[in-house]
Amino acid sequence: MRQETIEGRAVKIAARILQENGFCPRPKGCTRVYLSDEGCTGCIKRYLIGAAKRKIAAKRAVKGEKAE
Repeated sequence: MRQETIEGRAVKIAARILQENGFCPRPKGCTRVYLSDEGCTGCIKRYLIGAAKRKIAAKRAVKGEKAE
């Protein structure tokens, strides 16, 4: 069995909670024909990871650090 990182597990839990509460990062632009728990959770995970990466990049830009 594959080991999960703490961050990966946190993203899964956050995505599950957001999906259960009806959060959708792009409700009008959703391209899914059939909504499913796996599909919506995956979409929210990608949104959360992308948002975190953008925030980290913005903080690095303010500090003047190079991106990885």
